[in-house]
Amino acid sequence: MNGGSAFTLIARRRATCAIALLAACLPPAASTASADHARPRYELRIDLTGSVHALGSDDLFVSGPAEERLEALGVDALPVLDRALRQEPADVRAGIVTVLATLNAPRATRLLIRAAGDRDPAVRAPAFLALAARPEAGARDAVAHGLRDQNAAARRAAAAACSQACTTAEALQRLVEIAIGDAEAATAQASLDTIMHGDASRAALARQQIERQAAPQLASADATPTGRFNAALLVAIGGNRDAVPMLAIALQQAPLGDATRAARALANVADPASVAALATAARPELRPAACASLLRLRDAQVAGSGDALRECPRPSAKPATGATP
Repeated sequence: MNGGSAFTLIARRRATCAIALLAACLPPAASTASADHARPRYELRIDLTGSVHALGSDDLFVSGPAEERLEALGVDALPVLDRALRQEPADVRAGIVTVLATLNAPRATRLLIRAAGDRDPAVRAPAFLALAARPEAGARDAVAHGLRDQNAAARRAAAAACSQACTTAEALQRLVEIAIGDAEAATAQASLDTIMHGDASRAALARQQIERQAAPQLASADATPTGRFNAALLVAIGGNRDAVPMLAIALQQAPLGDATRAARALANVADPASVAALATAARPELRPAACASLLRLRDAQVAGSGDALRECPRPSAKPATGATP
């Protein structure tokens, strides 16, 4: 045997021994599987039936803790809420919407969109409100669709949600329609006021719809008194001084609720005519709203607002702690 053959034989024997040693050190495959099977498992299964049913209770001491338990589970509760939303009674479904409103997840938004199409308005209304701040386009579409809901409470909820969710000309057109001639006009007007003081692009769209619908209604001799008054409020919210004469009359003659709305709307019209109207609002119960609007006009540097504001009662100073009354 030459030297090369000897070295080759030695190398093969060493490799064979190493493989045999390694095989001897490893446990049999069957033993490994058996050991894994014998290891303890840690599982927790929760029955949420009672919590789901409790959501429909009128007793807050029952429904409140149930909401907290489900909210604490977060997105893990969504499969259960999904099934329950399909088959539980309306009061439970409305409670499910309350829980879904706290869960910031795409699946929760999808369930809220489904709830916005529920057959019961008691479920649709809170769903519209919960969708207000959701960024998904489907959420905005559901709220816009809710502006045409046949139920007044659901339509009112959609109008309130519109302050955040309505971004298209079509949705804002419908919101202005509600603000002029619907029983839920006050809610729609409040949303439009919020929109006008927010994002500039949405404010521009809202102003276009106000000018297109409310301004002609204000000038129309055929409009109802309520329609003209609502139109005047919107025109004022849009910053147009054409609304001032009618709102000045409302300050003097309208019921207190309408007069208060008129006083608040005049704060949006940065014109001395608004100052003059608010300064003559003599009813004591109307003065807080009138003075608050005068303060806003003074901040806008409208002529005469500072002098008119001096006639407003100053807020009484609180006595210092420990002082003798």
